[in-house]
Amino acid sequence: MMRLCCILLLSACRAELPEVKKVIDGMAVIIREHIQWNNWPAWSKAMAPFWADGFTYDFVYPYGKTHGLRDWYLGEHLHYNEAFPGFKSTNFLFLGEGSKFSSLQSYHTVQWNGSFAGVPAPKSKPLIKIKDLDFYIFKDGKIEYNWCMVDVVAIMQQGGYHILPPAPLPDGINYVPPRAMDGIPSPDSNYVKPGDAEVARKAYKQMLEDDFVQKSSAARWWADDMVWDGPGGIGDAKSRKEYVQHFLVPLHTAFPDAKLEIGSLDCEGNYCGALFYIVGTHAGTWLGEAATGKSVRIKCGMHARIDLNLEVEGCGQCGRIADAWLQMDIVEAFTQIGVDLLSRAKQPEAQEMAAEPEAQPESLADEAEVSLSEAPGSLARAIPSLCCLVVLLAVMAKLFKAAPGSISQEPLLA
Repeated sequence: MMRLCCILLLSACRAELPEVKKVIDGMAVIIREHIQWNNWPAWSKAMAPFWADGFTYDFVYPYGKTHGLRDWYLGEHLHYNEAFPGFKSTNFLFLGEGSKFSSLQSYHTVQWNGSFAGVPAPKSKPLIKIKDLDFYIFKDGKIEYNWCMVDVVAIMQQGGYHILPPAPLPDGINYVPPRAMDGIPSPDSNYVKPGDAEVARKAYKQMLEDDFVQKSSAARWWADDMVWDGPGGIGDAKSRKEYVQHFLVPLHTAFPDAKLEIGSLDCEGNYCGALFYIVGTHAGTWLGEAATGKSVRIKCGMHARIDLNLEVEGCGQCGRIADAWLQMDIVEAFTQIGVDLLSRAKQPEAQEMAAEPEAQPESLADEAEVSLSEAPGSLARAIPSLCCLVVLLAVMAKLFKAAPGSISQEPLLA
C-alpha cells in the first residue's frame, strides 16, 4: 500500500505531456522508421491523421514551400529519402508548449547516395551527419505549419563541395546534445519545473533583441563557458569572444539595418527555440560576398538551453544561455543577392574534388610490408614471435569454436 501511494505521489508531481508532443510522437515514427516512404497510398493514409488539410511544409532552398500531403510527398519527402536512404534520426531536443507550438532538433546519420538539391552524390558515397530542425504550429490538434531546416552548406562540405570560403571557426558540422542531464531528448516533460519556461523565455527573447535588433556585442545573455553549434560556413563557438568576433560582428556589419521577424517561438522548462528571419540590406561583406545593396531575408532556426542559476548584468539571476544550436538558410540568402552557391558544387572541377575514397594499401600484406620495412631493428626481431602468437591464437579459436546448436547473438550493427 505504501509503495502504491509513493508511485501515485510521484505521478502527480510529473508534468503532463503536452498534447502537441503526443501528435509529433505519433507522426515522427513514420518518418524515422521510413514506413511505406515510397508507397503513396499507404504513406498518405498513415500520415493523414496528424496534418491539417492544405498544411504548409516550409523547407530549405531550393525546395521551398509545399501545401498538403501530396505536394510534400512529391517534393522534399521523396527527394530527401532518395538522396539519403534509410537515414538514422537521433532526436536530442523536443519542446512542446500547450496545444499550439512544438519544435525539435535531430541529426541524421547516413551515406549520401543520390542527388540532393541538384548536386550529385560524391563518388565515394560518404557517411555524413545532417543537422535537422523542425518548428510546428498546430490548429485543432493537427499540424498546420511545419518549418523544416537542414544545413545545406554543411552537407556540401562533408561531400567535399566547398561552396563558401573557409569558415572562421572550426567545424560547423557539430550538432551535439545539451551538456545537462535533462533527458534524451531534452527536456523530459515529466520533470520540467513549473515557472521555468517563463524565466527562460524572458532571457531568450532578450538575447534575440540584444544580438539581432540592437546589434549589441556585449553577449551578456551568454554563459562564459557557452557552446554554440553554428551553421556550416561559420562554425562553432566555445566562448563569448568567438561568438561575437566571428558571428555577431560580421553579421551586424553586413546588415546594419536588420530587423527581426518571429515565425514561431516556444519554450518548455529551461529550453527555448525560435524560427525567425533576419531582414535587412546587404551593405557589407558577409561570408566572402561583397555588399550588393539588395534586401535579404535570412531564415534562421535556433534552440537554446538556459542556465537559470546564472546572473546577468543589470538583471540579476535571470539566466544565461549555456548551449545553443543555430541554422541559417545561407544558400537561399545568397540567391537573394544574386549568387547561386549550389552552382559552385556543380562545376566540373568541384565534381573532381568531391570526396574520393582515401587511398588504401591493396592488401593487408602490402600494408604489413610497408610497416616492416620502416620498423626499428628491435621491432623487426620481434616479428617471428608475433607470427607464432597469431598462429597459436588461430589454433585455439578452432579448438574452442562453438558446437552446432549453441546460442549466438546477431551483430548489433548488422
